[in-house]
Amino acid sequence: MLLDVAQRSLITYPTPIYLAMAFGLGLFALQSSPSFIPLVLLLATLRLFVTVVIAREHAYLKLGLAVACLAASTTLANLGTSLDAIPEVHTTTAVFALFALTCVTNSLALGAILIDTVFRPSDHYLWTHFIVFPTVWSTSLQVASALSPLGYIATWTPALGVHAYSWMRPSLGPSGIDWAVGAWAVVISEMMGVWIMGPKSQQDIEQEEHLISISEDNAEDSERPRRSLWLFYITALLCIGVLPSYVSVPLPTSVNSKTTVPFPIACAHPYIENLTREPSFDEYLRETQTLTPLAKVSSTISLAETPHQTLTPLQVVLWPEGAVRFTTAQIKAESIGKIARHAMGSVIGVAFEDYGNSSDKIRNGVMLIDKDGVKFEYFKRHLVPCESVCIRSMSCLTAIFLVVESNLMVSSEPPVIFDYELVTKRNSRNKPTDTLTVALTASICLDFAHPRPFNSLLRRPTLILAPARTWHQGIGAAMWEQAQARAEEVGSAVLWCDGGAQGIGGVGGRGQGSGTIVQVGPGSWVHTIGLETTPDDGRTLYATWGPWLSMALIWYVFGMERIAEWLIMRVRGGPRMRFGMRLPREAMERIRAWRRGRQRDDQIEAGERTNLLQ
Repeated sequence: MLLDVAQRSLITYPTPIYLAMAFGLGLFALQSSPSFIPLVLLLATLRLFVTVVIAREHAYLKLGLAVACLAASTTLANLGTSLDAIPEVHTTTAVFALFALTCVTNSLALGAILIDTVFRPSDHYLWTHFIVFPTVWSTSLQVASALSPLGYIATWTPALGVHAYSWMRPSLGPSGIDWAVGAWAVVISEMMGVWIMGPKSQQDIEQEEHLISISEDNAEDSERPRRSLWLFYITALLCIGVLPSYVSVPLPTSVNSKTTVPFPIACAHPYIENLTREPSFDEYLRETQTLTPLAKVSSTISLAETPHQTLTPLQVVLWPEGAVRFTTAQIKAESIGKIARHAMGSVIGVAFEDYGNSSDKIRNGVMLIDKDGVKFEYFKRHLVPCESVCIRSMSCLTAIFLVVESNLMVSSEPPVIFDYELVTKRNSRNKPTDTLTVALTASICLDFAHPRPFNSLLRRPTLILAPARTWHQGIGAAMWEQAQARAEEVGSAVLWCDGGAQGIGGVGGRGQGSGTIVQVGPGSWVHTIGLETTPDDGRTLYATWGPWLSMALIWYVFGMERIAEWLIMRVRGGPRMRFGMRLPREAMERIRAWRRGRQRDDQIEAGERTNLLQ
């Protein structure tokens, strides 16, 4: 009974019900860290909604209502994050600015669904018919992430609940997961469409146009078995894609074994009771001195019993983003000397701000220091909108659209690798007899939200140092997920050190299972990971080819049906298919058919109104 009522309601009142469903799902799917399953359900709902309203009266108005509904749910889901980002402005102004920005991003998402609905191929090519949406969806998100100043943070790429398909990251990157999201949305929306327009419902609306109709052949019972078979193939493909996640158990690499060595790392974040100020350089230096002996690994087991025993392994200590500010080059040089004198066998990642060669432009960077001095420096390449202090007289909307504030400098230099020789074996005289090369690199906070931050590296880094400073726990969790994703794409581990009031500190990426959150909030911590004694320094497929490989594969899957038909016709000696103008002609035919359908609906409704008046 309830199912019959729901079925009738979706047919009789499609717009308010679909919009209400989209609003509810948007609260879960469109948070700062989008989740896989809610996002799939949201896309399936929107795909059904667009298919229903596209050929009806006031279609553009209804699509506009959908954009506003999605923007409202996104604003509500991220309201706390937005208010904390710009505390100087009025709440109403901040809410309006967030609503306006989400309207833009949601319009792009709905536009991809509209392209799928209007340009979807005929039922003659059912594989292409169903695969067009995942193809358009993954491509549009790839373009959006490359153009957005917030990278993947401002897109609908899922960050949570992607374990089943996370194995694709080193080869296909985020586009493979986006394709899986779009494909599952197609499967669910098609199944829901068949249920809504079942035989019983069709008998009740014999005189009406089919609401869930992709083409005129869609309503024919003879096409249903063939459509169901192809949907089964796609579902089976998606389920097979889950199997690798069950083969590889997501457990961290063993710390002590015959093929691994322990590698202690730490995040230095002094806790001070006076929350109105930040820790000083001297406090960071004292905290680092305190951490250094804590992270040293010693053992009572003899060298003969453990061939890879480490007596004094490398310790990496990382400071959070913007930990200290150097006002002059002389102060910076003196501070580097103090750190180097106390580094001993450790490597210190110092995140700092300085003025460089400018008197008014601040650089946000991180430098790696050991006992010999600075090994490399890296400066932030992507700045958060309104990252610096907003001017009180400036409106929030104007400030949010400013990608780079006037007092912050953007760098164009890519990260580099520093090789540290980790002693893994010593003789009876405590002299090193065996070493392990540990490749270290670094990036900063928002750089991890952008595609391929390490594309310039010619080999795989072992550990990525990631200082950060977030203003809200939701943003901190989102950036933590982004850092893990970028590390998995290049096959590396990442040390995440967030200096925010509710920042996350942890280790993730390759060899770290599903990631380990060591601490939340201020305070230093130490964690030991395991390193393989025979590391693989070869780059992953995604690190080598980037999105080009994933896009080529995705579009090949989209066109494989027509390519197969072309090959069969060539073998049989039939007429050759002309691809040059065929696709544009089909696109124009789809637009004309859509317009004819709109005109026919208007004429029918006009005739019905005339009959009612007679």
